[in-house]
Amino acid sequence: MLQRDGKQVTTGLGCRITSGRWRSVYDAKVIRSASKLDIDHIVPLAEAWRSGASTWTKQRRVRFANDLTDPQLIRGQRLLQPLQGRQPTG
Repeated sequence: MLQRDGKQVTTGLGCRITSGRWRSVYDAKVIRSASKLDIDHIVPLAEAWRSGASTWTKQRRVRFANDLTDPQLIRGQRLLQPLQGRQPTG
């Protein structure tokens, strides 16, 4: 996903991203370090579960959670991620 959506992405040993740039879908900022990115679901898995995924087969849930072709996963700047779709605990 990082290679697909990034520009000028290079990799090192073990396909580890060594450089590249990405545009955050949340605020349109350009991020130049993969370590500052998080990969998250457009529909949080907990919401999918509450909305019907609990009735899906395990195979379908795994496919949904790891789908890289249908845009279920999205990259965003790490600092913004805790604000996106997280449920309060307690």
